[in-house]
Amino acid sequence: MQKVLIISYFFPPCNLTASQREHSWAKYLIRFGHGTPWIADYKDAWTTSTFVNTVNNPIKKLLNFYDKYFEKKWVYSASFVTASSDPIGERVSKLVNVSQKAIYNGYDPEDFESINSTTQHFQISYIGTLYDGQNIEIIIDAFKKFIEQLNPNCTLLFPGIEIDKIQHQRITELLHGYEKYYTTTGRIERKEILNIEKESHILLHIACSGYEGIVASKIYEYIGANRKILVVPGDNSTIDKIVTESKAGVILNNIQDTFEFLCNEYEQLLANIHFLPYQSEGSSHQFTGEYQTKELSMLLKKITS
Repeated sequence: MQKVLIISYFFPPCNLTASQREHSWAKYLIRFGHGTPWIADYKDAWTTSTFVNTVNNPIKKLLNFYDKYFEKKWVYSASFVTASSDPIGERVSKLVNVSQKAIYNGYDPEDFESINSTTQHFQISYIGTLYDGQNIEIIIDAFKKFIEQLNPNCTLLFPGIEIDKIQHQRITELLHGYEKYYTTTGRIERKEILNIEKESHILLHIACSGYEGIVASKIYEYIGANRKILVVPGDNSTIDKIVTESKAGVILNNIQDTFEFLCNEYEQLLANIHFLPYQSEGSSHQFTGEYQTKELSMLLKKITS
């Protein structure tokens, strides 16, 4: 059976000089023998990142331009490029002239098999890191309007956000005066996070608008939890596609629509008709780790045939 080397690019090795990086990678590839087919697996974009276009630092832009030479030199010999999303893969493919395929991170259904949802408290949870570029103000303003209109028994939960002091302060300032209705915590073990996801009525995701192809791995876990996903705002790209194809939730982009959505979901909970799995197994299965592994297996067969 022919061997195929897969090299994952999580981030560029920026702690070395350019010549050291080139020499190091050359030695690394040579060890696997001349002519060995290999796949460049991108978890994040490198020099083709859309973030580069928003950087105002001329030195960083110059270094990124310089690094493109090495990215092309290292990756052009790859048999294929795989990426965590199509937009990332397409940009790399155009740069290095190598075909690409998106292989999603996926989720493991077994993570949720032993978890039973018990709460009837209306809970909206945002799991994961929050960044400055994420427009969380839309959901916050809609949530405050929702409270003022209905005075609901609800909680907006931000587990783990206290690790980041800046983002924690951002949340506390945005929700000043609404302390009764939201909760923040420090670091939480993954098992407890899975329980929170399963017990939530709505799982909140804030897409990075304007940055195509950025997919937080939590979105797959959200799908596995079988709870309705609220994406606000959407990204007009991969996140919207994943949520739509999995039938796992809705994508909204303004305060009024989000407010009406929250009111409708709360009314369903009061009528005891909401707390059910949201998407069918058939529509979400393509986002399991097992399915994505099969996709990679088919690609490996194509390369070695």
